[in-house]
Amino acid sequence: MDVRFSEVFPRGAQVLVLPINIFDEDGGMSECVRTWTELHLRDGRNALVIGRLDPRLAWANRRVALWFFSILAQVAGFKAAGLLMRSRIRRLLDSFPAVDVIQVVAHTLCSDSTAWSLLQCSTTARVVNTIHDPVPHLERRRFGKETVYRRVLVNSWKLATAHSRFFIHIHNAALLKGVSYPPEAKIIFYEIPIPPRRASRKRNDTLIWVGFMGRIEQYKGLDTYLEALRLIKKDRGDLAPSIKVLIAGLGDFDAAAFRDLGFETLIDNRYLSDDEFHQYMANLDLLVLPYIEATQSLVAAMGIAYGIRVIASEVGGIPYLVAPYERGTLLPPKDPRALAAAIVSQAEAVLRQDVTQAPGRPFRK
Repeated sequence: MDVRFSEVFPRGAQVLVLPINIFDEDGGMSECVRTWTELHLRDGRNALVIGRLDPRLAWANRRVALWFFSILAQVAGFKAAGLLMRSRIRRLLDSFPAVDVIQVVAHTLCSDSTAWSLLQCSTTARVVNTIHDPVPHLERRRFGKETVYRRVLVNSWKLATAHSRFFIHIHNAALLKGVSYPPEAKIIFYEIPIPPRRASRKRNDTLIWVGFMGRIEQYKGLDTYLEALRLIKKDRGDLAPSIKVLIAGLGDFDAAAFRDLGFETLIDNRYLSDDEFHQYMANLDLLVLPYIEATQSLVAAMGIAYGIRVIASEVGGIPYLVAPYERGTLLPPKDPRALAAAIVSQAEAVLRQDVTQAPGRPFRK
């Protein structure tokens, strides 16, 4: 059963954004928490966010705690895991007695236990579980993780069907393709908010920066990007001296293969702070997202926020973000020739502009 976002999050509501099991002060999930908080404030809601290291939620080792509760939930049931969380959850909610809505922004593991515990500890607040990845990425389908994800979602569907104050938030309907769920489950479909800019362009060259950004994993299609650049070098050697290839983010890939292509190349293969990530984004002309599959992409939303040209695979929920954007290009996945053609087309469009200037105004839906 579809529920409108504004019905659950009305103007003037006191919203508590709760980032359970987010371990880092920087990174995609933390950026997402900040973006949701800023959206609530912009839309006239009173939003509070609890820090990742808040002592009322702290365990001695948070990653160990996540897996402990996940395993306990599989063995003894998610309510048993929720009972162990309850004292800390209650201590937290005692500090916010007037809260109307609790938005849980968490990794999928333990999200069912957390939601159940919140419903037990609060008698009035609506609880919204924002699920970013209803299906785990390619790398996370090992060691039984896909089974764990499925069980967590089944428990969440049951809560969203049986409990009047519990709702599941999914970014768009494409993320539930192939997912079985009861039609009575209360679901809010609402896209990732476009985050605000936090950096301005700081570069003095006239090259076209073509970038791949974010955590580097198998599903993100870096091999397709590499092959597309090879085709550009082979077929459009005249354009190659105008292009600077950027890869920024932590992960395992063949950096030497990119450096050997003959483009000017900047590779920053490490975990980036949010400020560093935003600065790279502000310097880009083209953002390339050649994903093999995806649920959603905050990186795409950030590219749109900075007004740069976004070239992305037409997979998962990405088209919901990129299609309405006037500088967005959607392509089939695993098609290096189509990607090469799109990069050439967009690079030529940039050449017709002054590349030393900021690429465009922020885009808001």
